[in-house]
Amino acid sequence: MSALNNTTVRPVIETLEGRQLMAAQVLYTETFEAGMNGWTEDRITDQRQAWGVTAGFAHSGSKSAATMYAGRDAVLHSPTINLPKVDQYNDHLFFRYWQFTDYQSKGGYGTSAPVVRGWDTENNMWSGWFPVEINMTTAPQRTNAWGYCGLDLTLWGGASVQVGFSHVGTANGARGWAVDDVTITKEPIQRRWTADTSFENGWNGWWSTNGMWNVGQANGIGAASGTKLAGTGLQGSAGSLESSALVSPAFYLPADPGRTINLQFKSYMDQPFVSLCGVELQKWAPSYGWMSVDYLSTTGIDTNINGDQPAGRWKTFTLGAGFTGSTALPYRILFNMNNGMGNNRGWFIDDVKLNYPGKVAQNPTPSPTPAPTVKKPEIAVSNPFGNITDGVTRVLWGTHNRNSGSKDLSFTIRNTGSATLNVGTITLLNNRGFTIVQQPAKTVAAGGFTTFKVRLLTTVAGTKSATLQFLTNDSDEGTFNFNISGVVK
Repeated sequence: MSALNNTTVRPVIETLEGRQLMAAQVLYTETFEAGMNGWTEDRITDQRQAWGVTAGFAHSGSKSAATMYAGRDAVLHSPTINLPKVDQYNDHLFFRYWQFTDYQSKGGYGTSAPVVRGWDTENNMWSGWFPVEINMTTAPQRTNAWGYCGLDLTLWGGASVQVGFSHVGTANGARGWAVDDVTITKEPIQRRWTADTSFENGWNGWWSTNGMWNVGQANGIGAASGTKLAGTGLQGSAGSLESSALVSPAFYLPADPGRTINLQFKSYMDQPFVSLCGVELQKWAPSYGWMSVDYLSTTGIDTNINGDQPAGRWKTFTLGAGFTGSTALPYRILFNMNNGMGNNRGWFIDDVKLNYPGKVAQNPTPSPTPAPTVKKPEIAVSNPFGNITDGVTRVLWGTHNRNSGSKDLSFTIRNTGSATLNVGTITLLNNRGFTIVQQPAKTVAAGGFTTFKVRLLTTVAGTKSATLQFLTNDSDEGTFNFNISGVVK
């Protein structure tokens, strides 16, 4: 097995309420709108199929990958992705996706989780499956909405990897586990904290482990300022006995931070004393990953925020412990909700600020987020006689004498878009008298082209016909097909 470089590098500028937060490179993306598109299933003990692409249920578009079949343990994994080497002091790699889970509503249970494996060049084989990072937990038993999940993939930089979703369990006829909008990005670390936010423009570079947090307007709960907030139960229950963290972008502390740095935020809890909710400071450790430095609190001892949190109203917290020591490694802040909130709404956060000497004032008034420039592939197919329209054109070979030799016709696939075009294997459906003699290239760079060749066989007389079909990652023409026909007399 050889590693295939299918990474698509697309620059994206994320904004933080009118301020540029980071310039990210999208290294890989998958929406499942074109079907599996190179994703395959690695079955473990149960050899029945577990994963498939389902229509009509998705975070975006119309399709997602889901555990829609009876198999109880299988890893849905990506094609091989060649990750770039990164200087982990300056750039990190992130694996992010959206998920929806329901193992629980019909009595099922799952211990499912995202995983990764690397290509072992010395032994010419794939390694076993590993957790993506040490801070991850299993997928929730049940969510009430699509959740945004993120994990740090930096330790796999420079390797050929496959990322996957390891489904272990059964949903007993419920929806199970669905995933959508998978991305791998390369992002620079903030040299100075610029992640003050009131979440008015969405996630603003923040993200969630396990997908239990979301950002937006909460049903029945007003934001501390503006109209939006981050919370674990925006529309209803946060899910019982589930753990999840709201995670800040990675950043460096200012020089000589001393003890004058403090984290300020507004907190709202549906009901106190149900769960352990705390704020954690983590530091990056090369070759190991993110490790806990301190649990921030108002007293330096008490780490349980909800112990000081009145129910049903906003409270401002200012936490200072923990912001001392070396500034040579990046940090991140986590709002941890552990063991769920029973049937309650959970924990809500708004107006997050990190205050320190010399900090440049940031405008608290959010400004509109400019629309990012989206690069995408566009397919155009032609033969020497003209352009071919998906699902409409019929290509005619004409009439030929029996045993008059092979009659070949070449076709050209052009990528008229601005990102790499992925092309699947050409297949012939309901084939009567044709064969593929040359397959196209698997990828076509922006502005490039590839060719494939189809042959009419003249050994047997009769009317010949087939439907030619292949998959692409063109969002408008994910499945490209057209009819071909000819006559041999």
